[in-house]
Amino acid sequence: MPNTASRLIWCVGIAAIMIFLLCTHVHAQKDADKDEDGIPDVQDNCPYSANPDQTDSDKDSSGDACDSCPYDFGPASNYGCPEKAQPAPEIDSDKDGLPDSQDNCPYD
Repeated sequence: MPNTASRLIWCVGIAAIMIFLLCTHVHAQKDADKDEDGIPDVQDNCPYSANPDQTDSDKDSSGDACDSCPYDFGPASNYGCPEKAQPAPEIDSDKDGLPDSQDNCPYD
């Protein structure tokens, strides 16, 4: 059975290896650059499309290289495009189910 000093040395060695592996993993994640454009993913406004200049014409935080609407402000959740306003419902004056614009007799 190993003595206490041997166990302590073994535990310190294992701890050192674990710390090294953890630090290497954290460092690799911090410096990851999936699109290889020289900008780390944590700072890249388009981490999956190369855009070293980080151009963002509409200033919506989605870089032009991955923004479906690069000149119209919109949230990333909508691919960088503005949310579309809902159209106003068409008027049906005679309540027959046809909007006035399609009804040949809109008032009866």
